[in-house]
Amino acid sequence: MKRLLLMALTVISVGCANQKTTVEPAIPVDSDIEAKIKKVMAGMSLDDKIGQMCELTIDMVMTDSLVDGRPVLDSAKLKDAIEKYRVGSILNTPMGEAQSPDVWYEIINGIQQASMKYIGIPDIYGVDQNHGTTYTTGGTIFPQEINMAASLNRQLVREGAAICAYETRACNIPWVYNPVM
Repeated sequence: MKRLLLMALTVISVGCANQKTTVEPAIPVDSDIEAKIKKVMAGMSLDDKIGQMCELTIDMVMTDSLVDGRPVLDSAKLKDAIEKYRVGSILNTPMGEAQSPDVWYEIINGIQQASMKYIGIPDIYGVDQNHGTTYTTGGTIFPQEINMAASLNRQLVREGAAICAYETRACNIPWVYNPVM
């Protein structure tokens, strides 16, 4: 009996695996954007493409000291990371501490200017916001997402994620790890 059941399940799973399904893309294809991407990719060397897959923590391009109590980008380290190594992504927060929206704007603006100057495409910058907007002073704090999910209240989770996204983007941070469940 077990053998017959196993054979039936095998036949069904093989049949399901061979079915062709068409899934509409979540974001409609834009042929103009696709053409721009192909043009940029065609102009990139292998080193450029490898560099774009590298992600650094922000402290690797910061000075070791504060200026007027604020963390500051180290222009030499940043130039080296982007121009020499072609790094395409930087993440997290300087010194592991929450920063004001003004500091965030200065840091990310500096990174983007360097990336556009040396590579010609924007850098992907992101922060872990697993408890809400924890890396911005004055940001809204939420429970860990797994705890929010355990509430089984989808609207609560959606609202928390929306608030986090809004507050993060208001700091010029384009990419956020939230919600993470």
